[in-house]
Amino acid sequence: MESEGTPRPVFELFDAAAPSGADQDVLGLWTPVPVPQLEVVAFDTLDQAEEAPVWRADYPADPDQVAGALEEARRSLTAAEMALDEVPARLDLYLMQERVGVAYALPVPGTQPDRAEDDLSLMLAELRGTVPAVSFEAEGGYAGKWDEAFQFFQSFSERLRQMVAHYTWVETRVEGRLVGQTAVGWTGDLDTILVDTLDPELVKLHEHTLQLALASRQMLLRTSAMILANATKLSALIATPGGIVLAIPAVLRFINEVRKQLKQNMDKKEAPNG
Repeated sequence: MESEGTPRPVFELFDAAAPSGADQDVLGLWTPVPVPQLEVVAFDTLDQAEEAPVWRADYPADPDQVAGALEEARRSLTAAEMALDEVPARLDLYLMQERVGVAYALPVPGTQPDRAEDDLSLMLAELRGTVPAVSFEAEGGYAGKWDEAFQFFQSFSERLRQMVAHYTWVETRVEGRLVGQTAVGWTGDLDTILVDTLDPELVKLHEHTLQLALASRQMLLRTSAMILANATKLSALIATPGGIVLAIPAVLRFINEVRKQLKQNMDKKEAPNG
């Protein structure tokens, strides 16, 4: 439940992989929450809805706020797409520098890394057992980076499993009032119910939500392929039994850190007087 004065997020993803905590958002856009009882309007697929991921957008009534929310969502997805484009080259450069001994330095204990590569170095040092002991005592230090990455990967994996095993539901609301629902089948078939087909603005709003949800789902599938393609390369630096298994969560976290870095840069450019 949101704290008093905290606005409810516009974009939410209801699914079985919805732990709370830092770094658990989906693509910097969707806030994960536990699966609700879905209000199905007229579909014959209720059995598929019980555990299906639900991509829900609950917009404010103000058109300007809606436009702002949609623009923010597009920037988040653009940053996620750019991150997947950048990750292979950045990982290759990181691996090359590690092999020739030009390793990224660990940040000062008690500070947070400001680059995805720095964060990756912390995880690798933790897995190798070479993190300075003081870091485990300093508030905000290095400890637990890989554990965080592993927990995030568990949520990511469960989310993908749910997407493959069930229909995907996309739902649009305005101030809590249902506007439209779309069920997306395994082959991409769409079945849509609109509450008010005579209001073109509401129809268009649901189309925007559907586009964002489908683009996000595609981004998660592409991320999964990116993880597998790069985990083998990174495992060579871990040099422990089962290194590739340990590398998989690290690659996912690296992708996520690159995405956040790009999004922050985009936000700075969009900020007034930025």
